[in-house]
Amino acid sequence: MMDLAGKNVVLVGGYGGIGMATARLLLKKKIANLVIVSRLENMENLRKLQAEASNVNVLSVQMDITNRQSIEKGMKDIALQIKQIDLLINSAGVLMDRDVETTIAVNLTGLINTCLMALPLMDKTQMGRGGLIVNLASVYGLEPNGALAVFSAAKHGVIGFTRSMSDETIQRRTGVSMIAALPGLTQSELMMNLRDKTTLDTTKELVEQMLAAKQQKPEDVALNLMKAIEMNKNGALYILNLGNLKEVSLNTHWQL
Repeated sequence: MMDLAGKNVVLVGGYGGIGMATARLLLKKKIANLVIVSRLENMENLRKLQAEASNVNVLSVQMDITNRQSIEKGMKDIALQIKQIDLLINSAGVLMDRDVETTIAVNLTGLINTCLMALPLMDKTQMGRGGLIVNLASVYGLEPNGALAVFSAAKHGVIGFTRSMSDETIQRRTGVSMIAALPGLTQSELMMNLRDKTTLDTTKELVEQMLAAKQQKPEDVALNLMKAIEMNKNGALYILNLGNLKEVSLNTHWQL
């Protein structure tokens, strides 16, 4: 179990729907510092969060996760402000399949670079004291989606990266665990104008099925995300859907 009291938390994409809902729950856990990482500062939301918990130091760092140099600078800024990271939550994401490069850069490459560059601030053999990294993937990282093939590919990559980095050899040496959270369809900016975001024009029926399906609120995702964080089970994959939290078991098809 992970006790969040007194911990330093970095939340990437903290001004989005799920991110903002998660930030509000974190403030209730008596954490020491909450660093909101975003491409653009949102001082209004930052002030709102600080007002909700005067006992937590709420900070902001600008970082473009599609740019390695920006991530490097962002991590230096974080190190100056809080020195160590105990919990890193990667919740930034985009859904825009017709822009392949941006979709992969934000959902996968940026997440990977952020994890690797944050690791020294968490690794107990370097500057850290161990901790947990949480990567937001999607149910479409487990199952294919013909309407959102690029998004699905990126989220499959997030799951593969998370499973690989949660290898017990890495966890034992660094003291850092890694899990992935897989939300189902959620009422968020990602779902807006969905018909214009598909990989191809020939997937109209699939999109209509998605739009007709029941969607959960970001707050529902955040509640289950906090449960997954507090369980702190290295390598775990959790589906967060319609108020339910379910751990996923995957078969092993090949090994040395």
